[in-house]
Amino acid sequence: MLELFHIVITPSNTDESAKFIEDFLKNPESFNDESCKKYCSDDDFEVVSFKKE
Repeated sequence: MLELFHIVITPSNTDESAKFIEDFLKNPESFNDESCKKYCSDDDFEVVSFKKE
């Protein structure tokens, strides 16, 4: 499954999550579980998965 999908922790806020995912996709290897914190304004997170392209 990990070969087909990205599974990441993102901000729950839709706008913040979109920015995080946009930046993540530019260089996934440079992100870790803690990376989402700098994108989040309210300390509310969720786990999301999306297909690798």
